[in-house]
Amino acid sequence: WNQERTMEPQTALNHSVMVTAKAPDYHGRIPIGRPFHNHKDGHTCLSASGIIYNYEKGIVLTTATLLTPYANGVNAMEETINSSLQISIKTEWGKVYEADILGIVSCPKIQKSYRKFIGDTQFSTSEWSVGWPASNNETKYNKYAWKGIEKIAILSIANWDSYNNNSTPIVYDSINIMPGMEVYVIGSPFGILSPELLTNYVFKGNVANVIKLTRNENGFLYIDSDCPPGCEGAGVYTIDGKLVGMLSVPIRIERNSNVIINFVVPVSMFDNEVENMIHQHYQTDTVHKNNPRINYMTDSQNAIVSVTNQSEWGSGVCISKDGYILSNSHVAHSPVSYLIKFNCFPNRRFEATPVYISQNYLDIALLKIRDTNEHEFPYIEIPEDINIPTIGTPVAVIGHSLFSPGSRLQPSVFSGILSKIVYDGDSPIIYETDASIYNGASGGLVLNTNNGQPLGLVCSNSVSKEITYPKMNCSVPFYLLRPITEYMRGDIDALDVLKEENFARNKMWKHLSKEPKVDIGGPEFQKFFSELKPKL
Repeated sequence: WNQERTMEPQTALNHSVMVTAKAPDYHGRIPIGRPFHNHKDGHTCLSASGIIYNYEKGIVLTTATLLTPYANGVNAMEETINSSLQISIKTEWGKVYEADILGIVSCPKIQKSYRKFIGDTQFSTSEWSVGWPASNNETKYNKYAWKGIEKIAILSIANWDSYNNNSTPIVYDSINIMPGMEVYVIGSPFGILSPELLTNYVFKGNVANVIKLTRNENGFLYIDSDCPPGCEGAGVYTIDGKLVGMLSVPIRIERNSNVIINFVVPVSMFDNEVENMIHQHYQTDTVHKNNPRINYMTDSQNAIVSVTNQSEWGSGVCISKDGYILSNSHVAHSPVSYLIKFNCFPNRRFEATPVYISQNYLDIALLKIRDTNEHEFPYIEIPEDINIPTIGTPVAVIGHSLFSPGSRLQPSVFSGILSKIVYDGDSPIIYETDASIYNGASGGLVLNTNNGQPLGLVCSNSVSKEITYPKMNCSVPFYLLRPITEYMRGDIDALDVLKEENFARNKMWKHLSKEPKVDIGGPEFQKFFSELKPKL
């Protein structure tokens, strides 16, 4: 399995390009609010990434945000682009072509996804910003710098010679896209600043969550991948080179601007509009439905729950079919009722009460759903025979990270590796990963993606001077929690082992804060952020 997980990128690379726009700009107004540009001899150049969508006709797709700074107006954008605008396409094989604007299309499904997720496409509130952070004196221009995020620009390459007889990209069927799926972004970060070095840079990531348009139709894909400025418009591909969609301009929470949310627009959200313009039918393909890694993710994701109480929320893991829930003691810290929500029961909340809340370094709480009503809940088992993983083991962290239970999103999946193991003698007491962990992930699951084995329970990420470092985090190994299995089997004294004080282990964990984090939601975003305070 591991030997087959190397991407074969050449086909995808040949479909990927850097797109450059250049026009007279004697006053230097075009780049305001943009993170990079090239201004020389009275001209301003901007660049983004693109996809050769139709090889036969030389059709390239990119984000319309590359062109909007050159527009003379806001509405009929394709009719008001500066007539002096020059567009060029740099390919993987080094050749640079001139290109013309075939059209700029508005895509209702993209607009619908933005409305469903954040309310509108103008980002008129103070809670959200679009694009990457700008300098302080340009922040007010930021939303104008990225107009057109809901539109696709269609370009036609002049003097196209269909290099190497490559075929049009094969499209990955979006309905089969699931959290945990590996993807590769091929973009040109800061491309215009050094085209030879930065064209077609490959970034690995995974689908963290899927925003549903309808029950049977996927909207945006939220991906866990670091994609710098200039990658907008990039193609996003599967491990075998099928086209998933186009990387959009990211959005970020204004009060926590270091949290960048990268969206992918699946091909299914814009293919009708694009095809109507270029009059060309393309082939779709199905996915490998029996990918074992995806099965691990799906089964585990179904067992992840949200745990809420009044104004606070976190994550939990269902560890038995009759409703035992494992979470953190800083999430479920009081002997009161908590509401448990499963993704597979979207319209139900189940009441649960703690049967055990740790007072020591372990930071765990065990809850039991009161009235199961003959439900059998999806669950994962704490393994009896646990092999301690090695550093470098690929992992996934699954939890309700960033998005509260009111968002109606399924748990998010973030990929990484096991970065460090802290031991007390022969016992692992802390697992550290480089997977992204944000507010709300406490009580989530750490999963070995090689074999699907549950490894641990998410507890904390690193915070220094109020700055959170999502990719430095700690988890309690399930290796320490095996007495819980004995308790669920009827040994009521089994939990006594977990209550024992251990000075050395307490000292190792004492740096972890168990205080509630700041509420990052707000009343203007109740459609997807509740007014609850996420716990981490």
